[in-house]
Amino acid sequence: MKRKFLKFLSGVSCLLCMATCLLWLRSQNSVDEVWLTYNRYLTNGRAASNAVYLTSERRLWLTILAGSFPPFNGQLVSGYHINADRSKGMPQIGYYCGPYAANPLSTVGRLATDDSGMSGWGPVRWRNYRRSGDDGERFRRLTIGISHWLVLTFFQVLALPGFLSLYRSISSPTAPVNHRPKGGEIGAL
Repeated sequence: MKRKFLKFLSGVSCLLCMATCLLWLRSQNSVDEVWLTYNRYLTNGRAASNAVYLTSERRLWLTILAGSFPPFNGQLVSGYHINADRSKGMPQIGYYCGPYAANPLSTVGRLATDDSGMSGWGPVRWRNYRRSGDDGERFRRLTIGISHWLVLTFFQVLALPGFLSLYRSISSPTAPVNHRPKGGEIGAL
């Protein structure tokens, strides 16, 4: 059972290694992003929004957003209310692939994430942002960025035990099974 699990883990890790290599190559010229958003009304009347973004650009980015806004008061309509009305409380999945924008005013492409003001070191960056507005809005965003090569190394290390197990099973096959009859069975013939 352990050997089967290691082989499965190695296979999944190899697929993730290939996907990371592909994203790394694509990140030289374009941005890939996939997201899941969930906009809805809560039971207390607040409009809430949750989202998870996975982005491949100069780094691999994971962004998690969560926010809510007070109930509609007849005067103020927020983006939370509009998004909750549009989605009808159903989660939505999206995908974007496009070039990098040439400048901040460009209408084509996206700007790469600026990680200069983020915490972290070398291949790992992060930012945690919280906002509580006077209007009752509560918002939180967590962004984590990791270099492609570090993710690739992680998946390779994860696949290593399965490859070692496979190498051992190939290099030292089990002894052949001897089908000689037992001592008491010889006389029965």
